[in-house]
Amino acid sequence: IGLPEFDFPPMDPLFYEYGKVMLNSGELRGELIMSNVTAIGLSKARIFNARTQFLSHDVFRLEIGVQMPKLFLKGAAKINGSLSIFRIVNEGNFNITLNDVRALWEITGHVVNDTWIVEQFHITPLIGKFKIYYKDLSESTKEFSDLLINFVNEYWPTIYRTVLPIMAKEWDKFYIDIANRLFAKVSFSKVFP
Repeated sequence: IGLPEFDFPPMDPLFYEYGKVMLNSGELRGELIMSNVTAIGLSKARIFNARTQFLSHDVFRLEIGVQMPKLFLKGAAKINGSLSIFRIVNEGNFNITLNDVRALWEITGHVVNDTWIVEQFHITPLIGKFKIYYKDLSESTKEFSDLLINFVNEYWPTIYRTVLPIMAKEWDKFYIDIANRLFAKVSFSKVFP
Protein backbone atom coordinates (compact mmCIF):
# COMPACT_ATOMS: atom_id res chain seq x y z
CA ILE A 1 0.00 0.00 0.00
CA GLY A 2 2.78 2.41 0.86
CA LEU A 3 1.93 5.83 2.26
CA PRO A 4 0.07 7.67 -0.53
CA GLU A 5 -0.43 10.80 1.61
CA PHE A 6 3.39 11.10 1.72
CA ASP A 7 3.95 10.04 -1.93
CA PHE A 8 5.80 7.02 -0.49
CA PRO A 9 5.64 3.81 -2.57
CA PRO A 10 4.95 0.31 -1.24
CA MET A 11 8.14 -1.32 0.02
CA ASP A 12 6.99 -4.91 -0.55
CA PRO A 13 6.90 -5.42 -3.39
CA LEU A 14 9.22 -2.58 -4.30
CA PHE A 15 9.28 -1.64 -7.99
CA TYR A 16 12.34 -0.29 -9.81
CA GLU A 17 11.47 0.88 -13.31
CA TYR A 18 14.83 1.35 -15.05
CA GLY A 19 18.53 1.57 -14.33
CA LYS A 20 21.67 1.57 -16.46
CA VAL A 21 25.22 1.06 -15.25
CA MET A 22 28.55 1.04 -17.01
CA LEU A 23 30.77 -1.82 -15.87
CA ASN A 24 34.47 -1.16 -16.22
CA SER A 25 36.28 -3.15 -13.58
CA GLY A 26 39.02 -5.63 -14.28
CA GLU A 27 37.79 -8.37 -16.58
CA LEU A 28 34.18 -7.15 -16.54
CA ARG A 29 33.32 -4.40 -19.03
CA GLY A 30 30.16 -3.18 -20.69
CA GLU A 31 26.70 -1.77 -20.18
CA LEU A 32 23.99 -3.40 -18.07
CA ILE A 33 20.38 -2.24 -18.25
CA MET A 34 17.85 -3.56 -15.77
CA SER A 35 14.16 -2.76 -16.08
CA ASN A 36 10.83 -3.61 -14.49
CA VAL A 37 12.57 -5.02 -11.42
CA THR A 38 10.38 -6.16 -8.54
CA ALA A 39 11.89 -6.80 -5.10
CA ILE A 40 9.96 -8.99 -2.66
CA GLY A 41 10.95 -9.57 0.94
CA LEU A 42 11.56 -6.11 2.38
CA SER A 43 8.54 -6.48 4.68
CA LYS A 44 10.48 -9.19 6.53
CA ALA A 45 13.37 -6.80 7.23
CA ARG A 46 14.24 -6.33 10.88
CA ILE A 47 16.17 -3.37 12.22
CA PHE A 48 18.89 -4.53 14.60
CA ASN A 49 20.65 -1.20 15.10
CA ALA A 50 19.93 2.49 14.54
CA ARG A 51 22.12 5.48 15.27
CA THR A 52 21.65 9.19 14.64
CA GLN A 53 24.11 12.06 14.75
CA PHE A 54 24.60 15.60 13.57
CA LEU A 55 27.82 15.84 11.57
CA SER A 56 27.59 19.63 11.74
CA HIS A 57 24.93 22.09 12.87
CA ASP A 58 22.74 21.30 9.83
CA VAL A 59 24.00 17.95 8.43
CA PHE A 60 22.20 14.94 9.88
CA ARG A 61 23.14 11.28 9.53
CA LEU A 62 21.05 8.19 10.23
CA GLU A 63 22.61 4.72 10.22
CA ILE A 64 20.30 1.71 10.22
CA GLY A 65 21.39 -1.91 10.44
CA VAL A 66 18.87 -4.18 8.71
CA GLN A 67 18.57 -7.95 8.41
CA MET A 68 16.37 -9.87 5.94
CA PRO A 69 16.05 -13.64 5.77
CA LYS A 70 15.34 -13.59 2.02
CA LEU A 71 15.08 -11.08 -0.80
CA PHE A 72 13.71 -12.08 -4.20
CA LEU A 73 14.29 -9.92 -7.30
CA LYS A 74 12.85 -10.40 -10.77
CA GLY A 75 13.00 -8.31 -13.90
CA ALA A 76 14.45 -7.84 -17.36
CA ALA A 77 18.13 -7.37 -18.22
CA LYS A 78 20.06 -6.33 -21.28
CA ILE A 79 23.84 -6.55 -21.38
CA ASN A 80 26.39 -5.52 -23.97
CA GLY A 81 29.92 -6.16 -22.81
CA SER A 82 32.61 -8.71 -22.08
CA LEU A 83 33.81 -10.98 -19.31
CA SER A 84 37.51 -11.60 -19.85
CA ILE A 85 37.79 -12.84 -23.47
CA PHE A 86 34.07 -13.65 -23.79
CA ARG A 87 31.83 -11.18 -25.62
CA ILE A 88 28.35 -10.92 -24.10
CA VAL A 89 25.43 -9.36 -25.95
CA ASN A 90 22.19 -10.59 -24.50
CA GLU A 91 18.68 -9.82 -23.38
CA GLY A 92 16.44 -11.81 -21.07
CA ASN A 93 14.51 -12.14 -17.84
CA PHE A 94 16.09 -12.93 -14.50
CA ASN A 95 15.23 -13.78 -10.97
CA ILE A 96 17.66 -13.61 -8.10
CA THR A 97 17.26 -15.07 -4.63
CA LEU A 98 19.38 -13.59 -1.85
CA ASN A 99 19.41 -15.28 1.56
CA ASP A 100 20.70 -14.05 4.91
CA VAL A 101 20.98 -10.41 3.85
CA ARG A 102 22.42 -7.89 6.29
CA ALA A 103 22.76 -4.28 5.26
CA LEU A 104 23.91 -0.99 6.66
CA TRP A 105 21.92 2.01 5.44
CA GLU A 106 23.86 5.28 5.79
CA ILE A 107 21.55 8.22 5.13
CA THR A 108 22.96 11.77 5.22
CA GLY A 109 21.70 15.21 4.30
CA HIS A 110 21.16 18.81 5.28
CA VAL A 111 18.28 19.95 7.48
CA VAL A 112 16.74 23.10 6.00
CA ASN A 113 13.65 24.79 7.46
CA ASP A 114 12.83 21.71 9.56
CA THR A 115 13.01 19.45 6.47
CA TRP A 116 15.64 16.76 6.06
CA ILE A 117 16.96 16.78 2.49
CA VAL A 118 18.63 13.42 1.90
CA GLU A 119 21.75 13.78 -0.26
CA GLN A 120 23.34 10.36 0.30
CA PHE A 121 21.72 6.98 0.86
CA HIS A 122 24.46 4.36 0.86
CA ILE A 123 23.49 0.73 1.25
CA THR A 124 26.17 -1.82 1.99
CA PRO A 125 24.62 -5.29 1.76
CA LEU A 126 26.29 -8.49 2.93
CA ILE A 127 24.77 -11.60 1.39
CA GLY A 128 24.88 -15.12 2.78
CA LYS A 129 23.65 -16.94 -0.34
CA PHE A 130 23.07 -15.85 -3.93
CA LYS A 131 21.36 -17.69 -6.78
CA ILE A 132 20.40 -16.30 -10.18
CA TYR A 133 18.15 -17.84 -12.80
CA TYR A 134 18.03 -16.42 -16.29
CA LYS A 135 15.73 -16.99 -19.26
CA ASP A 136 17.42 -15.97 -22.48
CA LEU A 137 15.12 -14.30 -25.03
CA SER A 138 17.17 -15.81 -27.86
CA GLU A 139 17.39 -19.60 -28.09
CA SER A 140 20.52 -19.29 -30.26
CA THR A 141 22.62 -18.08 -27.31
CA LYS A 142 20.95 -20.19 -24.59
CA GLU A 143 23.87 -22.60 -24.09
CA PHE A 144 26.35 -19.77 -23.64
CA SER A 145 23.95 -17.96 -21.29
CA ASP A 146 23.51 -21.11 -19.21
CA LEU A 147 27.29 -21.50 -18.98
CA LEU A 148 27.67 -17.87 -17.93
CA ILE A 149 24.90 -18.12 -15.29
CA ASN A 150 26.49 -21.27 -13.85
CA PHE A 151 29.78 -19.37 -13.65
CA VAL A 152 28.09 -16.42 -11.89
CA ASN A 153 26.34 -18.73 -9.41
CA GLU A 154 29.62 -20.48 -8.61
CA TYR A 155 31.83 -17.39 -8.31
CA TRP A 156 29.28 -14.80 -7.21
CA PRO A 157 31.26 -13.52 -4.18
CA THR A 158 34.11 -12.29 -6.38
CA ILE A 159 31.77 -10.88 -9.02
CA TYR A 160 29.62 -9.25 -6.33
CA ARG A 161 32.61 -7.45 -4.80
CA THR A 162 33.49 -6.13 -8.26
CA VAL A 163 30.04 -4.84 -9.26
CA LEU A 164 28.79 -3.68 -5.83
CA PRO A 165 30.36 -0.17 -5.92
CA ILE A 166 29.03 0.38 -9.44
CA MET A 167 25.51 -0.88 -8.66
CA ALA A 168 25.43 1.03 -5.36
CA LYS A 169 25.74 4.35 -7.19
CA GLU A 170 22.55 3.52 -9.09
CA TRP A 171 20.72 2.31 -5.95
CA ASP A 172 21.75 5.47 -4.09
CA LYS A 173 19.88 7.68 -6.58
CA PHE A 174 16.78 5.49 -6.36
CA TYR A 175 16.67 5.44 -2.56
CA ILE A 176 17.49 9.16 -2.23
CA ASP A 177 14.40 9.89 -4.31
CA ILE A 178 12.19 7.64 -2.16
CA ALA A 179 13.55 9.08 1.11
CA ASN A 180 13.10 12.67 -0.04
CA ARG A 181 9.49 12.02 -1.05
CA LEU A 182 8.81 10.97 2.53
CA PHE A 183 10.90 13.54 4.40
CA ALA A 184 9.60 16.44 2.28
CA LYS A 185 6.18 15.81 3.84
CA VAL A 186 7.15 15.40 7.51
CA SER A 187 8.70 17.73 10.05
CA PHE A 188 12.29 16.79 10.91
CA SER A 189 11.87 17.90 14.52
CA LYS A 190 8.83 15.64 14.97
CA VAL A 191 10.52 12.55 13.49
CA PHE A 192 13.86 13.14 15.24
CA PRO A 193 13.01 15.14 18.42
